[in-house]
Amino acid sequence: MWFQLTAATRLLRRRRGAVTRMVATAWFGCLWCVVGVVWVLGMMRETDALAQNVQLRVALRAGTGADTVQTIRRALAQMPAIQSVTFKSGRTAARDFFRSIDVRDPSLEEIISVPDVVIATPQRDYCTMPRMALLERTITSTYPEVDRVVWPTDLVLSIERRTNDLLLLGSVCGVLSIFLFALALTYAFRAEIHQADSDLAVGWIMGARSWFIAAPHIMVGITATIVGAGVAALCCTAAWPSALAALPWLVRVRPDEIGLTVAVCAGIGCAISVWQSVAAARQAAKRV
Repeated sequence: MWFQLTAATRLLRRRRGAVTRMVATAWFGCLWCVVGVVWVLGMMRETDALAQNVQLRVALRAGTGADTVQTIRRALAQMPAIQSVTFKSGRTAARDFFRSIDVRDPSLEEIISVPDVVIATPQRDYCTMPRMALLERTITSTYPEVDRVVWPTDLVLSIERRTNDLLLLGSVCGVLSIFLFALALTYAFRAEIHQADSDLAVGWIMGARSWFIAAPHIMVGITATIVGAGVAALCCTAAWPSALAALPWLVRVRPDEIGLTVAVCAGIGCAISVWQSVAAARQAAKRV
């Protein structure tokens, strides 16, 4: 191990240009992946928060008894598609409406008839047009006391389209980003190892095994990757307060998720370093 550490230290000193390119590639690629992950997670959770505003308003027919209302409330609360259920009487709904338009005439409550409403909040997975329509048909066909079911179709359609777009764009850009990150690191590491062809050949002539020969270059590659990922993490930490001030929806992204992204990128870089170093050592053996 002492020999490998000494050789790796000398490589870091002798090939500063190549090592700097490796660090810069790891830094930029890691930072690019972190920005993409943060954007996708933030937008997805912003969409989830928007879905909390979706409600099914089940209007009951006039004269529906209190026992029937309780039965409908309990039945809706037990449905897997429903997250929570509340009730608002027609009198309360009318009073809230008049208060919102700043009208304070109690006689209007006797003139305008507002039905009792059971308000159901669906689960996030059910905030799609087909599922919401299915819920509406199920409720109206099961309970004859239900007059109609109202829900924000425009909002649900917007959420559904936004979710599909984010899933498609996030998947495509995520795979493409990881591929380009790995490709850039591969070429950066290969350029450093290519300069060491003579060293690798000497190692084989002396009878050393491929792992023994590749160990110093593996250490250099891992060091460059960790340094680049660390610099990317520091950049994210420094820019995070300003980013939150400009984009408040980023508050829904947890710091540990950013750290996990950096760790995954560093792991990919270390794996590429090992692969390229060992492959170069074995190719050198074939040329000896």
